[in-house]
Amino acid sequence: MIPVDEDYGEGSGARKRRIAFWSVAMVLFAAIAWVLLRSREGLAPETPSAVSDSPSPASGKSVTLYFGDSQAQALVTEKRDVPFGDSLEENVEATVRALIGGPTQGGGVAVLPAETRLEQTYYAEENSTLYLDFSAALVSKHPGGSAAEYNTISALVRTIATNFAQVKRLQILVDGQPIDTLAGHFDTSQPIDIAAWQ
Repeated sequence: MIPVDEDYGEGSGARKRRIAFWSVAMVLFAAIAWVLLRSREGLAPETPSAVSDSPSPASGKSVTLYFGDSQAQALVTEKRDVPFGDSLEENVEATVRALIGGPTQGGGVAVLPAETRLEQTYYAEENSTLYLDFSAALVSKHPGGSAAEYNTISALVRTIATNFAQVKRLQILVDGQPIDTLAGHFDTSQPIDIAAWQ
């Protein structure tokens, strides 16, 4: 744009009117921008509330875990918050890993070797059977003895039964295969009927 010199026909009155016009236009533009921003801020809180209405994929859930007592004569319970996900398998894995980790309160004794890893979990809905596939440490690091073996199986069965009512049978696997026994005293070659387990 070529500037117009006052000497070539544009008077000071015209120049003042032009400045006034652009000043009013800038103020109007700023006011419109302010109104638009305020209206957007008013809508912003609705977005988080819509998100918070949907369930969190990893919300905490209180579960009951079973551990041995100090005399290996009975089981004791402990409540624990564990992260739950979207599937039964995820929730079982979180619960069994907490069981492997051992008790955090006094009075309980771990019933699975600390070196044990839960490798895989599978639930067969058609026969309500849960398959827990452990690492070999479940057997190789097990302390042995009938009482310890009974507590291991009982703690697994009761932890699953208490927290996952849809599971009716439990199959213990090691390295992907059924095993005859954990420590020589109880048959684990077939799925354990949870209702019949004593």
